[in-house]
Amino acid sequence: MLETGKRKVQQEFRSRINSIMYSGKKESMSEEEKEKRLRKIEQKLKNGKKLTAEEMCFIQQYYPEKYPAIKRIQIMRESLEEKLEHAASKQEVQDLYMFAVGAVSEKDPYKEEILQAYQEVLKEFKKSSVYQKLPQKIEDKKEERKNRVEIEDDVRKEEYQFFMPEFDFHM
Repeated sequence: MLETGKRKVQQEFRSRINSIMYSGKKESMSEEEKEKRLRKIEQKLKNGKKLTAEEMCFIQQYYPEKYPAIKRIQIMRESLEEKLEHAASKQEVQDLYMFAVGAVSEKDPYKEEILQAYQEVLKEFKKSSVYQKLPQKIEDKKEERKNRVEIEDDVRKEEYQFFMPEFDFHM
């Protein structure tokens, strides 16, 4: 959770630095270079990959009409990433993914890009150590917690008996 906040601050910082650095370079690119770069970014979007702050700045500067839609895809992607990081089980991860996919409108002009982004987020998250540590189902976690509490109770009883031996007062 703290890591996510730190990552967002770092991304925002990079984005601001890049926008300052690239703001003066608007005239230095030829139309052909701009188009080539745009196609590369659009292909990255179609593959569900996350765009860098520099790529977002490029879109914002040279293709401001496309920026809101692309920004929306990135926000939707980040939203799913954050939700998955807070999931309590692998089943919940799958449920969150399916809910997000189901919420994408059939009429959305960027439906393919959004679905690819979601698929990529899920694929990346399943590779993470956070996902690997999750129980299959929430019930598994509850059962694990119950077993851990029982073991801790047994340990406490043993410790209590060690320090407080029973005396036979019937002499």
